[in-house]
Amino acid sequence: MKPEGFPLLLAVMTMIIQGLLVVFSRISAVQKTFFTVGVAFCSMWAIGVLFFLNTTSNSNLGFWADVYYVAAAGIAWECIPLSQALVGKTPRRVVASAAISFIPFLLLMLLVILPPDGLIISTVTGEYNLVHLNYIYYSIYTLYFIEYCIVSCIILYNGYKRATSKLEKNRILYILISYVLSLTFGGIFNLLLPWLGNYTLIWAGPLGLVIFVLVTYIATTRYRLFNVKLYVARALALATVFLSLVASYLLIISALYASNGVEIVKILTNVVVTLVFSVVAYLAFRTTIYITGRRFGGGLMTDNLVYQVSLSILRNTNAHQILHAAADTVALHMRVSEVSLAILDKTSNNFYATTDTDTEPLKQLIEQVATYMDKQKVDAIVTEELEIDSDLYDLLSDRDVSMIVRSTILPTTSNVATYAVVKRFPLRTYSDKELDVLKTIVYVIRVAVDNAVYYERIQNFNQELEARITEATANLRATNRKLKKLDATKDDFISMASHQLRTPLTSVKGYVSMLLDGDFGRLSAEQKKVLGEAYASSDRMTFLIDDFLDVSRLQLGKFSLQKIPTRLDQILESEILQLKTTASVRNIGIECKTPDELPVLDLDSSKLRQVMMNMIDNAIYYSREGGEIVVSLSKQRGQVIFTVKDQGIGVPRAEQHKLFTKFYRASNARKARPDGSGVGLYVARKVIVAHGGSLIFESKENSGSTFGFRLPIQTDTD
Repeated sequence: MKPEGFPLLLAVMTMIIQGLLVVFSRISAVQKTFFTVGVAFCSMWAIGVLFFLNTTSNSNLGFWADVYYVAAAGIAWECIPLSQALVGKTPRRVVASAAISFIPFLLLMLLVILPPDGLIISTVTGEYNLVHLNYIYYSIYTLYFIEYCIVSCIILYNGYKRATSKLEKNRILYILISYVLSLTFGGIFNLLLPWLGNYTLIWAGPLGLVIFVLVTYIATTRYRLFNVKLYVARALALATVFLSLVASYLLIISALYASNGVEIVKILTNVVVTLVFSVVAYLAFRTTIYITGRRFGGGLMTDNLVYQVSLSILRNTNAHQILHAAADTVALHMRVSEVSLAILDKTSNNFYATTDTDTEPLKQLIEQVATYMDKQKVDAIVTEELEIDSDLYDLLSDRDVSMIVRSTILPTTSNVATYAVVKRFPLRTYSDKELDVLKTIVYVIRVAVDNAVYYERIQNFNQELEARITEATANLRATNRKLKKLDATKDDFISMASHQLRTPLTSVKGYVSMLLDGDFGRLSAEQKKVLGEAYASSDRMTFLIDDFLDVSRLQLGKFSLQKIPTRLDQILESEILQLKTTASVRNIGIECKTPDELPVLDLDSSKLRQVMMNMIDNAIYYSREGGEIVVSLSKQRGQVIFTVKDQGIGVPRAEQHKLFTKFYRASNARKARPDGSGVGLYVARKVIVAHGGSLIFESKENSGSTFGFRLPIQTDTD
């Protein structure tokens, strides 16, 4: 191999390693695709030049000349879609431009390879191999190459002007510089000099590819086109693996062909060794990519960082504890001196929560950084990527701030922003993955702090609610004690008043009865009517007093039944006899239905008399004038049944369920009889239930009511 071949081997190896790095990098799919295509054409170009310089066969010389001219044309074509991908055009637009620009490339490729009137007329081997060109076609080829290179550079330049961040501008600028240098280098030595008939320096053209790789490395180092640590580590590792495999392969093949043996066996052995080495090379490259990715790609650090931050959050429930624990964890795993976390309320311009005790300097720093972020439309600032002479660079570097990240997962309209301020000396750059992971961590911390604050508020609310409930319970108990005391006083008063009223009322009732019986002389009809009303009122007053006494006994727990053998039909007849006077005054008829035979029951006759009297009296007073009341007493299925049916005002359906409660009176009853007490039916229910019976009640408003009770014939005696 001629000495000129060694630089070409360097260029080929450099491009192969570059291609492997691109294939396994984290750039977008469309960028990766056209980077790979470009690397393939560049490698093809360098290999074509290498074999063109070293071949001695005239026929092979033409083939390798076709290879490197087609590859060079492919490089020019590939630069256009790659440039669009690098400036952020959509994949669809990149693919469309690649398809359109591929048509001239395809025609030119046919122009190169179609003999005998193609681009290459003839070839000459010698100390320096050369070809005779068709200069008409070569002019077309040159114009194509120059035009495509200029278009790709214009695309990069326009992308540079449209870029909003300095980081993006510098990335595109370095790629543009690498384009110009490498294409100019190749154009001079492989386009211009061959035009003049000089093929002695075509080996220098592919060295422009080394320039492209070096400039890409600078962009990698300064502006994170790739991960710099990963880039260098993979380059060295893949180069070592590649050289080791090539050396081993050449050593085995040399030993194979140096041995004495059948030629066919050597060929078959060569095929097997080649296949084995292909598989080994694939596995070796994949393993190298994996190991360098885990070791230098940030995978272990970032994954473990997220895990450790999550643990620190789970161990704490207080907002400030969460911030401090997360800040310490991030600082430890990122190997920085300090991390400050702050959640700022934009509306009040106050910290929602922060790790710094002296908040004013941090607030001033964040205000200036937030202004820059909003203007540049970025959510992360790496100090080393700022212009050195800028005010923000001076501000951050003076405070040893290496990076500031703001959470962007929440809506931009949110009035609360979360910041992570990373301090480290000396300053350094950070990979895209490190920035993305830190942004995610900042968001997770924000959510955790919100949850902690809400949890704390709920706890405080529960404690406050519990205190208020305790206080309210104490107040209710005190009020209840007072009410019980008042209720007891009321019961005592009712009991005393009832007893005191009962004696004189009995005397009044007795004297009125004597007057009605004529014991003091004959009475006129008008006098009898008036005295009848007085007797009925005193009778009602007597029953009302009895009701109040029963309510008082119920409240005091002294209510009891005094059962004696009782005939209910006799009690009913005596009560009807007394109430007929009252009914006749109101022009209301009373029909009484009793059986011929009724068993004697063990009952509290006084209380049952009171119940029956109350139900009949209510029927009289709530019936319309001229109405009819039917009172019946019967024996059915082992029960004595008493009912009073009237044609009165009835009870509204919505109020019927409350009718037998203490002191309750229906709304229409209060209008018809304002002086009622509301205790008669309450006492009646207690008396009937105490006897083991049940109440009867049916009513329809404005149509009348039926009240009564059922008592079992077989009862236990007290």
